[in-house]
Amino acid sequence: MRIVFCLPGYAKHPTGGFKILYEYANRLARHHRVTVIHPDLFLTGSPPRQWPVRLAGWAVRRLNLSYRPGAWFAFDPRVDVRTVPGLQARFVPDAEVVVATAWTTAEWVRQYPPSKGSKVYWVQDYEHLMTAPPAQRERMQRTYRGPFRLVVISPALRDFLDQQGISSQWIPNAIDDNVFAQDIAITSIERQLIGFPYRSEPYKGTEDVLGALARLIVPLQLAGRVWCFGSPPRPKQLPRWVNYHQRPSDGELCQLYNQTRIFVVGSHYEGWGLPGMEAMACGATLVSTDNGGSLAYAQHNSNALLCPPKRPDLLARHVQRLLENDALRVALATNGVAVARRYTWEHSLSQAEALFSRLRETARGRRRPGQLGSGLVCGYDDEMKDPSGSYDVAQVAPWGNRRHGGKDLPHLAEYRSQFGGNRAAGHGQFGDGDLPG
Repeated sequence: MRIVFCLPGYAKHPTGGFKILYEYANRLARHHRVTVIHPDLFLTGSPPRQWPVRLAGWAVRRLNLSYRPGAWFAFDPRVDVRTVPGLQARFVPDAEVVVATAWTTAEWVRQYPPSKGSKVYWVQDYEHLMTAPPAQRERMQRTYRGPFRLVVISPALRDFLDQQGISSQWIPNAIDDNVFAQDIAITSIERQLIGFPYRSEPYKGTEDVLGALARLIVPLQLAGRVWCFGSPPRPKQLPRWVNYHQRPSDGELCQLYNQTRIFVVGSHYEGWGLPGMEAMACGATLVSTDNGGSLAYAQHNSNALLCPPKRPDLLARHVQRLLENDALRVALATNGVAVARRYTWEHSLSQAEALFSRLRETARGRRRPGQLGSGLVCGYDDEMKDPSGSYDVAQVAPWGNRRHGGKDLPHLAEYRSQFGGNRAAGHGQFGDGDLPG
């Protein structure tokens, strides 16, 4: 099967969304012909007077291969990795399936002729959707109603689309346990560190994490124990008591996670939040905001401690609680490792392949009654069954799927009782009783 992924640009530095899509490309290439397109978009993203300069820059990138991810991700040699001047149909090869991977790519893919393949939209942009200016947000929402099969990476995105009457299929992100795994015992004295991801975007909540840890650095004697990682050189605003790691490899990150007692995520919004789950898989106890994506794998007081976004005081309280109650820390971390192990590439890849195969068969005119028809993709329950029809969602999502007839989730009820019911005003679209599970 020929499969084309249309990326929204380049990724010189590690980026979670690109990393997941690159991993799908690598794994699909074992049995399919996979092309990954990196557009420059200078023909539409800049005024005509800049085209000569932009064209020259694109030509240089094409020659020196700088459009590829470089050291931070190794493509399988069977993946056809390309850069093109834009996402016009003439620059995209014919295929059985073409995948839009961001709203900026969906605006192009929706116009493609049938020769480019059945259209899939891999929706990851929760944080951008929630923070976009009104005009851009309206454009993003229009793409969700295009001629696509919609795939979402988290229940937060699925429930957001549900509220608009748009069906989607949840295929969760995955983690490679050959890369991120617990190597040091959760109870080991070697676990002394407190870590967090550094991102400069305000909605990533880095300032909230720094504010939380600043409250504890002196009274709990945390100097020398706090670390973070990011893509740019060490930011000037980072306090001296934070050890900074620029673009660590996956192996280096795994070592850091394994030395970490507590990993803190302060994002206001996340489509998923890879660092949180990577840290959990390596035995660190997760303290996170209820940012949407984290609820796919983080369960309050079961495998993590959660609080509403923009509450550094509560982040600090959770960190202090774990530092003072080691039995709780060990219990949460142990459960976290078990949950992270359920999100396997084998499962996510099988779901993607099954969807792509059905779309190909439908396009060939061999659709059976009850298979996917025109319009939007069928619901989560239909798509998450194994060939025997007996798939249990609890095998992947550790607390089931409340959307289809279940009752309120115990961990969310406890969360509401502690933190006031709904998410903090302005944070997400989930009212009481509608939080994703």
